[in-house]
Amino acid sequence: MIQEPRTLTRTVSGLSLRSNREPVVQPIADRSHHVYFPFFGGVDDRVALRFVLQLAQNSNITVTIMHFIIPLQSPRSPKSPEVTIETSRSTSGPSNSQLNITERVDTEALYSNAAQDTALLHTLRDSLPQALTNRVVFVEVPTTTPVSDCLNHARQEIGQSPRNAGDLIVVGRGKHATVTSSEGELGNSVSGADMRKTLGVVAESIISGGMRGSVLVIQAGGKGLDS
Repeated sequence: MIQEPRTLTRTVSGLSLRSNREPVVQPIADRSHHVYFPFFGGVDDRVALRFVLQLAQNSNITVTIMHFIIPLQSPRSPKSPEVTIETSRSTSGPSNSQLNITERVDTEALYSNAAQDTALLHTLRDSLPQALTNRVVFVEVPTTTPVSDCLNHARQEIGQSPRNAGDLIVVGRGKHATVTSSEGELGNSVSGADMRKTLGVVAESIISGGMRGSVLVIQAGGKGLDS
């Protein structure tokens, strides 16, 4: 009769010793984590910002909060429709006129939201507890290519300590109007488009970029979160 192999356990001075052949996992000597948070603005990013600062309460965590400042267009009348008439001529028939009505970007709202975002960042930075000043860094990055710059800085921030307990990239889910309209570098694959629709432009770009860290996407919920 064949018996199933057993795992023998002995107790010596209150310690349990296992005689199986499971590989021994060495404890992590460096229990630190580094968190990289690209801030573009909007309600999701504001919620993510507060979450990141909560994470920083742990003494094993360091944080880089990078505010990407994207130049806005010159102010126009908010949401005023722009009407254009395109005329094409054909040698085989009369000219055809096509009426195109497009909606201008609400730049007044963009300026207002950008001012709120900057004010919030400066307030939280200036009121940072003394215990966090050495572990939380605020950086402002003017850019016209926000996605590319976000990825470049992520590569510099993430994975620099391979033996630590792991790094984390926190991203706001929200649709960033300034990001999507200012940069035409996004992939057009079906899988990329699906991921972008689910996780947002920034998160999709970071995941597709093969960063050596975990990615956490945050989306705000509930009412009264727009301020």
